[in-house]
Amino acid sequence: IISQSFRSKMCWIEPHVPNENGIKISAPNMKPASIFVPKTYNEHSRVCLPYWNYKQGIAGYDQGDEASEWLTTFFVENGYQNSDSTRLILLDPNFQRMTHQKDTCAAYTKSNDAQKQLKQSVVSFSNEFQFLMVSQESLDSLNERIKQSRHEQQQMFKPDLDHIKMDRFRPNIVLSSNGDRSPHFEDNVKRFRIGNVRFYHTKYCPRCAMPSIHQQTAKRCQEPKQTLLRYRTGQQLKYLKERNWSNKLFFGSYFIHDRCGKLARGDILTLN
Repeated sequence: IISQSFRSKMCWIEPHVPNENGIKISAPNMKPASIFVPKTYNEHSRVCLPYWNYKQGIAGYDQGDEASEWLTTFFVENGYQNSDSTRLILLDPNFQRMTHQKDTCAAYTKSNDAQKQLKQSVVSFSNEFQFLMVSQESLDSLNERIKQSRHEQQQMFKPDLDHIKMDRFRPNIVLSSNGDRSPHFEDNVKRFRIGNVRFYHTKYCPRCAMPSIHQQTAKRCQEPKQTLLRYRTGQQLKYLKERNWSNKLFFGSYFIHDRCGKLARGDILTLN
């Protein structure tokens, strides 16, 4: 498994799903600049990959040599000379990877569940849960703190380096109250609805080194870690569910959902 934590220039690879038949991947300075990889489910290409928090492994299908050669070339040409052959894997649609029961919200338990056991949810290659949500208010607050810190230290604020964009945190849903709620309100929302889909809070999102990678330059920066250490550690938040969370940084929250549905930019969130 390869991630930006170890190969920061992966941020230059842009995936696009034009339809249900496959994926298009592109990157600057590549020849060809992009390729379309059709979904393939050849049984002889089936693999079971070890995954960091899922000991059983994840079942999927190797997507062929063309995708492998394109990705391997990208890594080699961007300085990762020790790159082995890189393979693109499509999750087996019949495989179900369950979320960790200890983190699945009690509110997700169905009322007709006689044993009242926590009900798990299905996730794919995501780290832990299907949805990572960050509010615009949280990001705005962070940027104000960075700017204030530069002023207090009599340092120049450099927008290209110091202003943090939302893509650093990689949420798949961005929330906004138009300023009506305080920063990090997503941490305190236990349950809400968008259309007919209900979402349930599971845990704060612990952060690795990836938010410090500038998504346009692939350079590692001091921010936002330097500022987050001042107010978003487990100790400061009194969020200590695990022994090693005292110095862990948290930004955004994980959610699970109860059914399939369609979401669109501008949809209204209803608390319930």
